[in-house]
This record gives sequence, C-alpha cells and structure tokens, in this order.
Amino acid sequence: MIQKKEAWLWTSGFCGIFLAVAQQESITKAAELALSPEELRSYLNAYLPEDIGIVSAAPASDRFHSRLNAREKLYRYRIGTGSHKNVFERKYLCPLHETYDVKAMEQAAGYLTGTHDFKSFCSNKKMKKSTVRTLYEI
Repeated sequence: MIQKKEAWLWTSGFCGIFLAVAQQESITKAAELALSPEELRSYLNAYLPEDIGIVSAAPASDRFHSRLNAREKLYRYRIGTGSHKNVFERKYLCPLHETYDVKAMEQAAGYLTGTHDFKSFCSNKKMKKSTVRTLYEI
C-alpha cells in the first residue's frame, strides 16, 4: 500500500520553530490490540495531548513505512514580515523585519521548480540513494 505523506513544516534553526500538520505515522503492533481502525483512532485520541489528533486510521501491509514509502511531502515555511507581532501565530512564524523583494524571491524560486539533482546539498557525497527530487510548486 502506497500512502501519501503530507506535512506542513514550519522550521527555523535560529528561531526554534517547528510544527508538523497532517502527518502520517504507522503503528506496527496495532493488529495485536484486536481493535478496528476506528476503535484504534478513538483509543489513541483519548490519550493524546489536546494539540495532537488522529483523523483516520487504516490497515497497511507489514512492510509499510510512513516515511520510507511516502511519495510526496509538502513543506511550508512561513516568515512574519509585519511591523507588529502576530500573537496568534507567533509559534508558527519566523519573524524577520527586513524588507524583502518578493518578486525577486518568486523569480528565484521558479528556477528550483522542476526535477533537479540536489547532490551538492548532501553532506554524504557517496550516498547511494538518488538525490534527484521534483519540486512541483514553490
């Protein structure tokens, strides 16, 4: 079974911001619990913190891995550029107060869209896995 893994990821090393939304995970021993997927979803949601929730659960093959079998990932990086603090989204934005040339940024991003080899960004130059990736949209 091939699953699409989507994650909205806001991250910044110097701001310490990280959030993943709509992320898929796999539980390898779920069958031992003798629960239906819906019962498993309800059971886990009862014990998870308020800011984490399971929307759906479905059986997968024994060899399925949510990260390794992902066909696509969605990352979203957000920069707060306003002149005032956004108190409601402060945990999800990296505040930068400089002026940016958004048109130039969009033009530069256009060069990254498409299929490219990102080996030069890899710390392990002898990596055997493919470093070719397709960016559909920026």
